[in-house]
Amino acid sequence: MKKILLTLVLALMACGMNAQTNDAWVIPGPISYDNGKLLNANGGVISKELAKAYFNETQYDIFVQSSKKEKTGDVFIQIGAGVAGFGIGWFIGGVIAGEKVSKALKESGIILGASVPFFAIGLPISMNAEKKINGIVEEYNNALHNNPSFRPSLYFGTTPSGIGFALNF
Repeated sequence: MKKILLTLVLALMACGMNAQTNDAWVIPGPISYDNGKLLNANGGVISKELAKAYFNETQYDIFVQSSKKEKTGDVFIQIGAGVAGFGIGWFIGGVIAGEKVSKALKESGIILGASVPFFAIGLPISMNAEKKINGIVEEYNNALHNNPSFRPSLYFGTTPSGIGFALNF
């Protein structure tokens, strides 16, 4: 019994050590970009570090730069939305407080006008960055489907999550 238990423990340790050496486990297949996240074929989120395994150097650099630009654009949009919300709240608060509608509209219109530059700056930055990221994702997916060496194989052995079957592409 001790020998069986020792063999089982050693086998589990070997599987655990093998799983630790596989830092990035790439799930092959088409990827997509949605809501600021890079998604693999199963819908799992791909981190920026793992994106290196999917893209070549140029594509990865474009991905990182465009991700930063998209976040910058989103910050401008969020600031604009906050200022616009404040202007709408100012109008509603003025009407509730008994101000004349024309005076409340004039005051809140100034605040709402202040939100326009934030949207005018943030929207083009964010949309351009997202367009670039979608372009490199499309490049990757096209290269994947045009690859003649695409041959899936079934493998049994140790995987990052233990022992079992692995379908490799």
